[in-house]
Order: sequence, then C-alpha cells, then structure tokens
Amino acid sequence: MGLVKGDLTTQCKEAQPFTTEGVAFCSHPIQTPFQCQPPLTLSTYTEYVMTPGTACVMDARILFPEDYSLFIMWQRKLRPESGIGQIHDALEYDLFIKHREVLISSAISPSITYQSHLERNCGHTHHPSDSILNELCPVCEVGVHLSFLNTLALAWNKSGGVRLRPQYERTVSLRYRKFQKGWHIARLQLQELLEMFVVMATYEEAWEATHPAEAGAARKTNSASAALKLAQEDCMYPARLSQSVEQTKKQTLAQDAKKKVNFSRHVRIKHNDTISKAITKFTPDRPRYLFSRSSPAYEPGVYACPTGSEFIDTSHAVFTIATDFGNLKVYVTDDEEAFDLLQANPQYFKDSVGECQGIVDLHDSKIQIYQDIINDMAEDSNQEDSIVYLLREADRMVVLIDDDMGGVVDTFLFDGSDRGDLDDAKSSRKEELAARKEDWTCLRKCLQ
Repeated sequence: MGLVKGDLTTQCKEAQPFTTEGVAFCSHPIQTPFQCQPPLTLSTYTEYVMTPGTACVMDARILFPEDYSLFIMWQRKLRPESGIGQIHDALEYDLFIKHREVLISSAISPSITYQSHLERNCGHTHHPSDSILNELCPVCEVGVHLSFLNTLALAWNKSGGVRLRPQYERTVSLRYRKFQKGWHIARLQLQELLEMFVVMATYEEAWEATHPAEAGAARKTNSASAALKLAQEDCMYPARLSQSVEQTKKQTLAQDAKKKVNFSRHVRIKHNDTISKAITKFTPDRPRYLFSRSSPAYEPGVYACPTGSEFIDTSHAVFTIATDFGNLKVYVTDDEEAFDLLQANPQYFKDSVGECQGIVDLHDSKIQIYQDIINDMAEDSNQEDSIVYLLREADRMVVLIDDDMGGVVDTFLFDGSDRGDLDDAKSSRKEELAARKEDWTCLRKCLQ
C-alpha cells in the first residue's frame, strides 16, 4: 500500500492507484498501512513538505521581538545552517515556546536535537493502524498548527486586520504584508498536513472494518479522524459580522414633489364578515377661524372632545411650569426608606415604588402635590429656578405620602426614561460591531 503525491512516491510494485480528491492510493491488500519499502510515515511526509528553508513562515523578529535574541541562541544550537531567525513551521514555533516556558519556570531544559519535534512522543494513544507512528499524535500536531495560526492572526489584527481598519487603509505597512504572507503559508502547511491525515483516516476505517471487536476502543484514541474533526471545528477564519448594506435607489427631488394623497368618494367598509361600499359624505369647507377653540364662533366637530372631558396639552410647544408639571408621570409610596434610596439611584424606581399611576393632572392627589410644590417655592426664592430646571430634565416624579397625616410629605422629580441607557447600548453596539469586524471565528463558535 502506498501514497502518491507530487514527487513523493512510495508504492508497491503491484499497486493499482485510484484517486480521491487529488491523492492517489494503491489497492494492494496489505493489512497494516505504510508497510511497503521504503516506509512512509508522518515524519517522512512532514520532513518532505516542511523542510527548513523551503518556505519559511515569517521573521521571528516581527512575531516576538522581545524574545528574538533568545530564539536566535536556541535556533543556532539546533540548526547551525542557513535560515537563522526565520520560523519555518508551526512545530518549530511550538518547540521554541515550550523551551521558553522551561526557562521561565527555571526548570531543567531537556536535551533536544533538530527534528526532535518530529520524533518525540506526546504520550497519547495512537490509532492501532498506525503502529509505526511514535511522535506527536495527529490531534496534538493539529493543535500545534492551530495555535500557531491563532498567534499569527492576533499579530495580523494588530497591524490592521484581514479587512484593513480605516487608520490603515492609506498606507499598508511592510509588517502587515509579512503577517498576511506568513498566515497564508502556515495555513497551507496545515492543509498539506490534513491531506496526509485524510489518507490515514481511510486506513483507519479499513482497519476498523477488519477488526470490529476493537473498533470501539480505537475510535477513542487520538486518531487522524479526530485530528481532522478538530481542524474542521477549531480552524479560525475571518468572520463577516458586519451588517449587509442593501442597495437602494435614490429618489430624485422631482419624484418627491409628485407625492400626493387622493381621496375616493367610494370607500370599502369592513363590517363583521361582510365588506360593503358606502359613499363618503364630505361637509363644505369651513373658514379657518371656526376651527379655533378659543373663537366665539367655534362649533365642536365630529371628533371634538366629548362633553365632560378635557384636552391636556402634551405637545410641549409652549413651556409653562403648570403644563409640564401636570404632564409628569406619578409614582406614589409611603415607604420613607425607599424614597430616600430612590434619590441615590433613580433607575430602580420601579422596584421601590411600584407602577405608574398616571399623570399629575389626572391624579387624585393633584391638589396636594401642587400645594407641596407651591410651599417649597414660597420658602426659598431660588426654588423656582431649580424646579424649572428639574422640569426640563425630568419626565416623572415620586410622591411620598403619610397615611396617618393624610397628605403629601415630599416629592422627587427625575428622568426615569431609558434614553440614556439606550444611547449607551447603541454606542457600545456600534463599537462591538466595529471591533468584531476584525474578529476570527470557527465552526465551533458558529454552532454554540
């Protein structure tokens, strides 16, 4: 059994290759995969596609400038050849990070040689079909590549992100280009590794088919199939979280000027389950002065206020203390402690004083409330200016009453609307959307 990919060929003489997704397999019936000579393992495959110097991911000076000198010293001990100062793949990056952590923890660093990241055992159980695989398990190796890609993505975002932020649009720095190129090279290396795992997953399925009694335990190991699933779920990619912009046609001024309302003399009236037609009866036009309620010639129309009711001006077209004060929402409480706490944090008024009881002008205690305000204004000549200011800012009031005395003890005016909270929420939402445009997401996040 063998594999054919590019110039890398390992196959038996009797092999009859068949292709799947650009990768050729041979159908020679050998029980254990990769048994033909010379054997092809994950190490030999990775050594071929990730040979140091063939495609370096990025300059270490840019990725971690504070540890660059340490990286140079560490790299020269392992590989005295060319390519010093360059990060060639995710495994080399992971090996250096572990070396740095050992130095930080003041532990004894194990003796390592170059290519040791391809030969060391992570301690995890491999799939039984990969009996000759004795280095990092597929899951750990994919995890190393994903961690390296995430590190590059974070550094890329700091240089402007996948979609350049406005402050970076005019000048694209060399640093940005290097992170862009490095991320794509690292992503290509991961893809080449996953193509190898696709082959290994096919071998694992064939082994499990011939060993049904051991298949259940084999699926719990860190197999190539599990590594492929991990890469599919956790591989980060730039998220498109900005709202779609709908293309709308701009209306000309001429089109806006033609807008008008037409009235038909025949209207359709729905009554219960039937729809009938009726003729709309229009009355002759009246002079404008007859519509003024203050005019002596005013006659109530069809939609005039019913007898016994009254109009309350809530338009705030004319500012007067009496009008604005009468339009305040009223909350009544006899709990003096709650009334005092309310002045410290008015946003919790519903929890302490209950539901709204209408407006001041329609409340049963209207006279007592007005009298309390008048008394306060009489005690202090500057109180009127304070009340005027409060009325401009407030939209409701809480009245403290005393049931024993049967009167109003005190009043408190405040702005209890959620307008400020809504403005803060909208602002934070805009900032969140602006920040999330540079976010990266993955399948696991999308499925949560």
